[in-house]
Amino acid sequence: AHRLAGVSVLPFRKESGADDILGVRFDVCLNGEFVARYHVFFEIVLVLSNDGHQSPKKTVGDISSQCSTAVLRLAQHTLPAPGIAVQPILEKNFGPSGMLAVDVMDTSCKEAKLYDIRQCVGDIHDSCHAYAMRREACRYLRRKESNKRGNGARVWNVAHNDGYDRISFDFCLDANTSRNGSSSAAGGEINLTIQLCYDEQSIARPTSMGIKHDGDEVPDLD
Repeated sequence: AHRLAGVSVLPFRKESGADDILGVRFDVCLNGEFVARYHVFFEIVLVLSNDGHQSPKKTVGDISSQCSTAVLRLAQHTLPAPGIAVQPILEKNFGPSGMLAVDVMDTSCKEAKLYDIRQCVGDIHDSCHAYAMRREACRYLRRKESNKRGNGARVWNVAHNDGYDRISFDFCLDANTSRNGSSSAAGGEINLTIQLCYDEQSIARPTSMGIKHDGDEVPDLD
């Protein structure tokens, strides 16, 4: 058996016989190891008709609701929340409603609709990878965490919020240590509190950084 790194897309067929469910699996690989797997399921359903009357939920295979509109919408997912906000991704690619109008009888717009779906899936994959990178960055800092004093730099008090989009830690640099690692005659320590901010969920690197000197107010992780 083997495992694919990246995105796997498979259609599913309901008892009605229509392929109206689209399953997407996201495998996240970092440094040659699989670190996470997430699933997203889209479904095609019939929504409110143009005459203002609510039609019962039916699959696309049921053509009895002539006034209803077929849309592709998010049904379920296993994405971390908080961590990955999926609704903004849906609104970006499918429109303000977060649902993509699809006409199974009209093939003229097929390529455009497929492009929108591919873009949406790609944005979700980028967000999954960025989330895993933020989580790994926090774990790396925890592995380096130490309260021991001595020559050189040290990290401690590593903290993060639930979405890993705010990571803070205290950083101490012994002023006796020069850039090449040797001791100098100067004394004292440089103590900082650093906060990494990730305001763009699809980008793995911090979008901004806050630095507080010793004695200043500690950044808020909320």
